[in-house]
Amino acid sequence: MADSAPEFLTGQFIGEGHVETFTANAALTKGDLVKIATADRSVSVTVTGDRANGVALKTVSANQQVPVLVLGKTKLLAGGAITRGSAIKAVTKTAGNGVAVTAVRTLPAGAVAVTSTAATPPVESGIGCGLALDSAAADGDGFLVLFNGIG
Repeated sequence: MADSAPEFLTGQFIGEGHVETFTANAALTKGDLVKIATADRSVSVTVTGDRANGVALKTVSANQQVPVLVLGKTKLLAGGAITRGSAIKAVTKTAGNGVAVTAVRTLPAGAVAVTSTAATPPVESGIGCGLALDSAAADGDGFLVLFNGIG
């Protein structure tokens, strides 16, 4: 595994930004991408297709308070190859990485003629939640992200 920012820990709040406190619906690991959960002021870990609203800044058990980065710079672990400057989104994390993110794919612009119901373009689920400041070569690589929390 490569690490473009070995001087920082995964899930570390770097520089300026905004942090909010929530209650964890289930156990969270520092660096997990989280989403707003069903209960007021609560969060849970994201899976593929979810809107990532923050990054857990502390490892906590269920029902504990967790500081969540909703805007700012942090270090995450990639869920695959990511190019510097790419928008990122949440995917289901695997055993090999603490946080999984992947580059967002965009649909080509322009008109597309469809002559068959089987000819559908590939559409990605999920919404971009930040910008990769570094490249990551493979699953589990550490890289810096400017997280926007709007996801």
